[in-house]
Amino acid sequence: MAGEPRAVRSVSRAIGILRLLAKEERLTSAEVSKLTGFPKSSVHEILITLNEERLIIRNSETGKYSLGIGLFELGDAARKELEVRAVAEPHLRALNQKLDETVQLSIVDDNEVLFLDAFESTKRLRTYSVIGVRSPAYCSSAGKCILAFSEQKVIDTYLKEVRLDRFTSKTIADADDFRAELKKVKEQGFAIDDIEHEEDVRCVGAPVFNHNKQAVAAVSITAPSGRLRIAKVPAYAKAVMATANEVS
Repeated sequence: MAGEPRAVRSVSRAIGILRLLAKEERLTSAEVSKLTGFPKSSVHEILITLNEERLIIRNSETGKYSLGIGLFELGDAARKELEVRAVAEPHLRALNQKLDETVQLSIVDDNEVLFLDAFESTKRLRTYSVIGVRSPAYCSSAGKCILAFSEQKVIDTYLKEVRLDRFTSKTIADADDFRAELKKVKEQGFAIDDIEHEEDVRCVGAPVFNHNKQAVAAVSITAPSGRLRIAKVPAYAKAVMATANEVS
């Protein structure tokens, strides 16, 4: 049908080759071509690319290909995300029902906050969170609390790679001010997005730790600033930290 997106043939073939290697374990380029029915030239180019990306490895003696460490790394990352989401789900739901405000579970990925899960408020005036959507880490409560509990070199690298653009008059757009904010977040155990990314929206977040005491995710509450007033932040922070602790 016109207008519908089409699959990219080379990508589909690459995925087919990876699935084949997952079943057959070790194959030469010619064997891959024979079993898949893909042209030899196409298979050769795909295998070279996958090998360069460490998704497969080539045995120099036999010329046979097998799955590589890169796939293990991707799978491990996906497993961790699925695990924290599964563990967090009942606790997020309970927090959402208790306060009737939008509750999110997020991680920092590629210098941005990525929403893994969300439960929205039932109130007419509410904020919306779309799973899979990204936002700047430096002006979100989730991003701040994950960065605040990261190693100093992670923070330094982040500030070298990210430009602190201003979204509202309250956005922290200075690196020194942001470092001071992270220090404060680490001391108090929670972070606030005080109308820093969107006008009239305030968020409170707390970090989720893994077994190595590393901040791997964050639980946050988002609401219209007229309802989530500064005076309410301590109570909301207490609830968010309790939930994040249950997930950790």
